[in-house]
Amino acid sequence: KNNLKKTDNLLVYYAGHGIFNKETEVGYWQPINGKPKNETEWISNYRVETILKEIKANNIMIIADACHSGSIFRYKGNISEEQKNQSKIERFKRDVEKKTRVALTSGGNEPVLDNVNGEKHSVFARAFLNILDDNRSILTATNLSEEIKEKTIAILKKYGVKQTPEFSHLHRSGHDGGDFLFVPR
Repeated sequence: KNNLKKTDNLLVYYAGHGIFNKETEVGYWQPINGKPKNETEWISNYRVETILKEIKANNIMIIADACHSGSIFRYKGNISEEQKNQSKIERFKRDVEKKTRVALTSGGNEPVLDNVNGEKHSVFARAFLNILDDNRSILTATNLSEEIKEKTIAILKKYGVKQTPEFSHLHRSGHDGGDFLFVPR
């Protein structure tokens, strides 16, 4: 985190286990060496947000594929009318300049399916990879999240699973109105 500069972008992809403590209303992420369901060894959403706030990179996106990963936020931000009316180039410039702290999660505050039919990746991860493979233009995290949500819900519906990916801003981590951009090579 100390090597990153304001001009850097950071994408963190977490695939693992998550839990939610109903009494404290805090979600936790299991570190690689953490024992199952042991909150004292796990990383709280608050800690994740604090770490993000300390990082100098201007644009940061978290993608979390874990149970209860959506507990990291409950606020749903909307794009303003002014932003909708700006040209794409102007909006992209603004998105990059403004501090960005966003997260995309494989589900809300709920268990999520690891995989189907023995697949190597979860349904959420497969949708993410397919969208990036097929993408030929600048893609905002906001648009990516909508595509992932549609694809994941459609596939899981066939298996009777009600898992809904979520996307939102992490205001407590310093979000100031930007968006994370995926630019194909």
